[in-house]
Amino acid sequence: MRPSCRQQGAGSRSPPRSGLSRHVWDMGSLNKWWAGHQSNYTDWPHEHYNSGIDFFEHVNYLDALESFKKVLEVDSDADKSRALAVACAVEIGNIELAKNMFESFKAKDSRWAKWGQTKITLVTEGAERATKMLAGLSREYRTFPVRAFIHPRVHVWRQIDWSLYDRLVKEEKK
Repeated sequence: MRPSCRQQGAGSRSPPRSGLSRHVWDMGSLNKWWAGHQSNYTDWPHEHYNSGIDFFEHVNYLDALESFKKVLEVDSDADKSRALAVACAVEIGNIELAKNMFESFKAKDSRWAKWGQTKITLVTEGAERATKMLAGLSREYRTFPVRAFIHPRVHVWRQIDWSLYDRLVKEEKK
């Protein structure tokens, strides 16, 4: 017959042999730790992200921009949201906002930062330069175009020279 919990000492008030307290939770130190780390454990704003994508796909750039900004308030490292927000800012004619948002990329050489920079380049330096940049990005990250709205039917890339893009993407890397 197994001894009951009381018989096993579960009800005893004496400290355990290890010298550690039975009260595992020191709430003071946990509260202090939480105060410094809680922002790392917030819920990611999927609803705002999904709304932003929906607005973006339906060419509603003003609302998409607001949704992506809300994502960035919670997760400043959300590079895709930042890149799409840059594109939205360009589309509504706010190039300065687009440039400021681009500056917040931590890694300017990341694929999403390059995507955002390409969108800015499209309006500041022209279609040929942006087409070459977009093709280079697509060659560097072969699976990226599928997830990155890089397609002739995507409104934000309507000025891209798609015949040049196709030629450049198909070229062998030298």
